[in-house]
Order: sequence, then C-alpha cells, then structure tokens
Amino acid sequence: MKFILIQWIEDPPTWDVLPIDKIVNGRCEIGGICDVSYNEESSPAKILNIGTRSAMMKQLYCVERDSQARNRPQQDEEVGRGQRKKYRRILSDSESSEEFQVRIGPNTSITAEQYGHVKWTDAKKATKDLLISVFGRRILATHCYTGKCSNAFKNKDAKPQLDPEKASDIISYIKSKFNIEVSVIKKAISEKCSDECKLSKRRNCV
Repeated sequence: MKFILIQWIEDPPTWDVLPIDKIVNGRCEIGGICDVSYNEESSPAKILNIGTRSAMMKQLYCVERDSQARNRPQQDEEVGRGQRKKYRRILSDSESSEEFQVRIGPNTSITAEQYGHVKWTDAKKATKDLLISVFGRRILATHCYTGKCSNAFKNKDAKPQLDPEKASDIISYIKSKFNIEVSVIKKAISEKCSDECKLSKRRNCV
C-alpha cells in the first residue's frame, strides 16, 4: 500500500504520514488539497508526496528538521492526527496563514484559514461558507446569482450578478465534493444572498 505525506490545513500547520486510502474526497495528486479521514472525522490537507511508508517517514523527518528553527514544542505536547507528535509553529513577522492559498477552481482561491473554517459536514453549509470566503458579506447582500429579476418581485430592479466564473467554481467544487444536484447548490447560493440582504437591512435600521 502507498502512503501520503500531508500537511494539515490548519494554523499552525502540522504534518502526517497516512495510508493513501485515508483520502475521502479530492484527487490523490501531489500538491492537491483533499479531505483525509482520521478517527471517524475528516479534515482538509495538502498532499506533499506519495510513496512507500519508509520513504514518506524520511521526508517527514526532513520537514520537521527543517522547521525546527520556527517550531517550539510545548511542555505538554499534543498528539497529532497521525503517527507524529503535533508541534505549534511560530510564524515570523513576515509570514501569515493568509499566504497559504487553497484553489477552489480555475478562477478562485481562498486562504487555508478560510478553507479550514468551512463546515464540510453539510453541502448547503459548505456552499454558504465558501460564498462568504470568496465574495464577502457586502457583495452577497447586494448581488444575486442570476442577475435577473425575481419572479416574486418583478417590479423591483434586478441586482447585479455575482462573478459567474467564481460562482461556477464554487458550484463545481461542491458538486464534486458532495455529489449532489447542481440545483441544490444554486438554491443555497440564492438563499445566502437573500439572507445577507436581510441582515444588511436590519443592521442599517439599528
């Protein structure tokens, strides 16, 4: 069986070596971001390399050795998700978790920190969380998915359309991850825009 050397998408990042069959969502390719299962749950991780267990463990030692200057083990070290102990990485002043980008599609990327806050247990929740990460609440409150007038409010002017390329990337990503109908994802997008519009109006009334 092959093994994967991964970097968990979390702040600070940690590394593990796990069997390749622990991948539950996403492509098994070097540099790819996928969901990896551990202890009856899954978390996003970046695949750094694929190979035999011994080769991956050697590379893991190298990764940890090279990061020793910035890693500071706690007195009570936590056990990581895999075979290795978990270290807390101290970011330098010039570094930030914002620099770690996760590609959602050809036209869309979000930070690793944003990706880690998405609720991946539910397709609709994940869609709405991704919308906030990609567009922000202000854009969602003032735009809609289609850019057309709603059938229920034909007397009102149509809102601007969300960037169609980014919206398409979100739809494709959620569809591949959860294997659900596109119509369900589009409905979640429309619901999120409507919810943010209502929230914005309430905030402005206060």
